[in-house]
Amino acid sequence: MRDPHVFDCVLDRIGAPRALAAAWGRLPSHATVDAPVAAGRFPVVIISQGSRGYRQSQSVQVEELVSHGYIVVSLDQPGAVGSALLAYGTRIPYRGASVLKPLIDQSIEPQQTAPRLDADLMPEGLASYLAADPRAVLDWLATAAKRLRASMDLERVGAMGMSLGGYTTSQWCTGDPRVRACLIMEAPMTVDAITRRFTVPTLWMTRSADDMAAEGWPAVEVRHVDGTQRAAFRAATGGAWYVTVDGLFHADLTDAPYGAPGLSLLGMTSRRAGGRVREIMRTLTLDVFDRTVRGSDRPSTLDAPPWPDVHIDARR
Repeated sequence: MRDPHVFDCVLDRIGAPRALAAAWGRLPSHATVDAPVAAGRFPVVIISQGSRGYRQSQSVQVEELVSHGYIVVSLDQPGAVGSALLAYGTRIPYRGASVLKPLIDQSIEPQQTAPRLDADLMPEGLASYLAADPRAVLDWLATAAKRLRASMDLERVGAMGMSLGGYTTSQWCTGDPRVRACLIMEAPMTVDAITRRFTVPTLWMTRSADDMAAEGWPAVEVRHVDGTQRAAFRAATGGAWYVTVDGLFHADLTDAPYGAPGLSLLGMTSRRAGGRVREIMRTLTLDVFDRTVRGSDRPSTLDAPPWPDVHIDARR
């Protein structure tokens, strides 16, 4: 882990010592450092991370995509992720929920009195501000060093994000024609995204409103997430899948259950989080991008999920 401070705000939130981050940074994975670049041109998936996240997160899905011939690009968004370490050594910590939450909500349910980011009024909220980052990353990839650019097929680009990353992805992929498909994992949809409609194939991976409420979410948060996701799905014109998995907590759809199984004892993950949920995440992620970005017509879990607790509604 290049920046040991990425977990600080999460550890502070649960009252755990920051020294625990060193152990998390040593967790084994299936990745190989400095692996040789394979020959050929590969589709690209760009990941926007969640609030308090870090760019190495969603590793279960990243490893699955990379091992099947995708290039995955993940970004830290300073102030929104747990910690962003810049190239020249400056570290930008998480700005805090008291700063970010009003700005996030303004892009979901706009209020007449606009929130501020430092001294600037933000009448449209934070969504366009955050969505400019993956757009800029894709611009940069098109001009990257020849060796890197030669490996990327930028005619086949997918986008994905979890929680705040899904919010960012909704704003970006409904406004950038270069994006061919989206995977959104339990996130509030911006009013812009719902209005513009998802015109590219999109999969929402989430849980029911009842499960959100059972975790203790207030009604306004359930409305912001469940309500807007379902509205976006109903309005989608590019083909869509709405996937719900029974009995999950929000953090079950992240790396948290793998990195810290004990979080279930604190009520931050469910007691059923683990290998089965990772299998669902891994398989659906690969299947949706294979179908939508690669154009595969093979039967997949999108057509008949093999798990009894997974439910898929589809729009063609």
